[in-house]
Amino acid sequence: MEILQSAAALQAQTEIWRQNKLRIGLVPTMGALHEGHLQLVRAAAQDNDVVVVSVFVNPTQFNNAEDFRLYPRVPDADAALLGPAGCTALFMPTVDQMYPQPTVLRFDFGPWSESWKESIVRATSTE
Repeated sequence: MEILQSAAALQAQTEIWRQNKLRIGLVPTMGALHEGHLQLVRAAAQDNDVVVVSVFVNPTQFNNAEDFRLYPRVPDADAALLGPAGCTALFMPTVDQMYPQPTVLRFDFGPWSESWKESIVRATSTE
């Protein structure tokens, strides 16, 4: 089983498989694998020529930074389980690989946002 740690490496490998007309299965996970994950890998291996499993604990999926910090990360144990289950390549990017720049979200609700702000001011006014 090959371990890929960059998106560029994954892209290069999948391009080789595509050129060879291989069918590629993907099993996305956040790691800390259990039997349910392994069943998905085995099913993907039956239906595809190669199977990629991604292990990425995505910080954007957590409302609470403490939950993200405490989420179990056991990459060696995960890797040991995946090969025998039929995984061809394990993709384990870092947060910096997946999010090279900080995410900045800005919402503009146009004229609606101004009328909404005004209604809050009126509703909370003590006059």
